[in-house]
Amino acid sequence: MIRSKSEWGSFREDGDVDMKVLRKRAVDAVKWWNNGKPRKEMEGSFGYAFSIIHNGKLVDSDYEYRGNVITRRLSKHEDGYYGGFATLNYGDNYNDGRGQGGSGCIILDDIRSVKIVGDCLVISGLNQLKPVEYRYRIQDRPDDKPFVKPVPKKKEPDVPKPVPKPEVKPKKEKPSVKPKAAPKPKAEKPAKPKEEKPKRPKVSKETKVTQAFEVRVDGVVKGSFSSQPRAESFVRQLRKEGMKARIYVVYL
Repeated sequence: MIRSKSEWGSFREDGDVDMKVLRKRAVDAVKWWNNGKPRKEMEGSFGYAFSIIHNGKLVDSDYEYRGNVITRRLSKHEDGYYGGFATLNYGDNYNDGRGQGGSGCIILDDIRSVKIVGDCLVISGLNQLKPVEYRYRIQDRPDDKPFVKPVPKKKEPDVPKPVPKPEVKPKKEKPSVKPKAAPKPKAEKPAKPKEEKPKRPKVSKETKVTQAFEVRVDGVVKGSFSSQPRAESFVRQLRKEGMKARIYVVYL
């Protein structure tokens, strides 16, 4: 399956026109791939940013957080859920006076190829075991003026839920003459049952439980770590960007 847009995130009104990359960053993306041995030293805090659309313009900058930003990154994971895999990540942030927020997602969880074909950077691999290919058009210089106008997608209006009416219980009629109470039978003391000690379940020595610390923003996994301090460090970075990140413990 060949895709010309990410089909994910806060901006979906511009179609595939934002699938662009600068030539020098496309060349560096191929260098990062390094024939299947990604160079971790080329990455920043969140991977190698090969395409950044800032306020509608393709820019040559690693970090842009003000206004409306669309970012694509390449990342090699050393541990966590994606440990040992190279991934293609999509992320966006918006802060244009009408609201603030963003989203992020791994759109290829196992990169198999990064190459330049004609005037396109082609990144292919697997997404949930399905083969997918993304193409980004190459241009030589950053944009001087906006070519798109990223606008966050409109949220569906909340439909008020119907409030159930409280049930009205019928009034009970009081009898005119109170019946005499029957004598209470003497209660016999029940015999105490023998207490049985609960049996402990047998645990196989081969059973091994590990845990991972997932960092999520609005339910979306932004990263997974084997240690809590690394996850907390990642949360602090995301919160500096205005994202409401939380840590979830996942048992594997």
